[in-house]
Amino acid sequence: MEIDRRTFDRMLELTTQQQAKELSRLGFDLFENADEYYGIVIPSDNWNAPDRSVIEDFFERIYDDHEAKMTLYDKTHKLSSHDSKLLKDFIISDAGENEYYPDLFIGHLTSNGKSLVVVVERTGGCTDCEAKLAGVFSDMRSALQRIGGEDYELIS
Repeated sequence: MEIDRRTFDRMLELTTQQQAKELSRLGFDLFENADEYYGIVIPSDNWNAPDRSVIEDFFERIYDDHEAKMTLYDKTHKLSSHDSKLLKDFIISDAGENEYYPDLFIGHLTSNGKSLVVVVERTGGCTDCEAKLAGVFSDMRSALQRIGGEDYELIS
């Protein structure tokens, strides 16, 4: 979407909430104007610092002796290197299959040959899909760092 230079220059200075209001004012539709599928970003904190409930769910789905595994984890608060690798794979696989894990879609704002990236997180299925602005960024690298942190996995 082509926008005026003044709005373009100001967009990166706004908070995400202010950006959402500005996009609405411009008539930028989060579904129609951000329709390029990018993928799913999974921050490494999901497996490097998981909640206890995630570990419990992981053990229950992977191991027959999940109660013994959980008891050991509760004592040590550590996973074996094998379990850490399996947990990472489990979380990535689960995110890819879960329609309520945010998928990223992108759109663009342009002015005088320059472009900004509008990143939208969509969740839900075809009957209950919701879109939420993740932000307007100078490029996808900046967007991914903000959304995924310093270390993340991208499923595209």
